[in-house]
Amino acid sequence: MHFYSGVDSGPGAEPATALAAYQQVYAASWKEAEPYPAFIPTLIQRLAEDGSLRLGLLSLDGQPAAAQIWLLAGGRATIFKLAYDEAQSRWSVGSLLTAWMFRQVLEHEPVAEIDFGRHDDPYKRDWLPERREHWGLIAYRRDRLGGLAIGLRHALAPRLKRLWQQPRD
Repeated sequence: MHFYSGVDSGPGAEPATALAAYQQVYAASWKEAEPYPAFIPTLIQRLAEDGSLRLGLLSLDGQPAAAQIWLLAGGRATIFKLAYDEAQSRWSVGSLLTAWMFRQVLEHEPVAEIDFGRHDDPYKRDWLPERREHWGLIAYRRDRLGGLAIGLRHALAPRLKRLWQQPRD
């Protein structure tokens, strides 16, 4: 397993190397492609530069099998993105990497809190004893096409989600 932070990460641990491994795992995972392909590379580069990136990689037989992006700021570690190669799921590579990342962060970083970030996925309850809701605010201009699109998406998303989740005959 490898822990890349952008600060003293050891030989061969440039952001490009870590990013390539992350992208290889993500492409082999169950997750949909990123809608904005430049976002993750830019995020990794910028967070590595300021020292708040923690990118964990687990390899099997020299091939990346699981990857996680954690963000460190203000005494908090936020698990931002995680993925594993579905072909390696029988080895629980995602869980192994999560356990290893928890240990690395808790033993070597000045954090008081670990946060799984957005969404309420059931697996998160296996790792953290408490759940807190975070609320946000969305602002948009109804008199602009872009703002109208955001407003409609925000208003319709819960209804569409309920329709999509209804049992089908």
